[in-house]
Amino acid sequence: MPSVRTLGNFRLLSHDEPLGGVGKAQRRPLELLKLLIAYGGTQVSVSRITDALWPRIDGDSAHRSFTSALHRLRKLLGEDRAVLLHEGKVTLDRRYFWVDVWAFEALASELEAASEPARVEKLADKMLALYAGPFMADDADAPWYLQPRERMRTRLARAMKRVLRHWQEGGEAERARAGYEKWLEIDAALVQRARI
Repeated sequence: MPSVRTLGNFRLLSHDEPLGGVGKAQRRPLELLKLLIAYGGTQVSVSRITDALWPRIDGDSAHRSFTSALHRLRKLLGEDRAVLLHEGKVTLDRRYFWVDVWAFEALASELEAASEPARVEKLADKMLALYAGPFMADDADAPWYLQPRERMRTRLARAMKRVLRHWQEGGEAERARAGYEKWLEIDAALVQRARI
């Protein structure tokens, strides 16, 4: 099953090896995959996709470009059903590949609902392990990455503040400092904005 890493630099992997080529032919299918993930991966309208990826091309030409990129993305993933197109909307089928952001968001939701300190710590550790850097860090200027990037930074900040506060209040100042330093190492801009 392919896996997609979006936290830090983007990577599409199969058995921990890069999947597909990196040439120009793979650029648009990978941009399509990145965009779908940024937009949540569920029920993303084709018009929204074409407006983002082919803004200077007229409607019919943009739609043909989308159709070609979709075909090549399915081929790259090795499964047509991995990317569904139904009634003008595109959905990534989670049964056919793993995406780090989906796992990160699930952990964040679980942590936000957790009350037991040991469980909160364990979930925060897993979130930190997944968070290799900002969402799509290698595509810093694409506007559709900004909202998910900020959402994940905020969720990680909330989780870390909760854990660090727990350690400080429990008299584990050294552990809190080490956790803070690890967090700072991963995403310095995030920590500065959180102002712990």
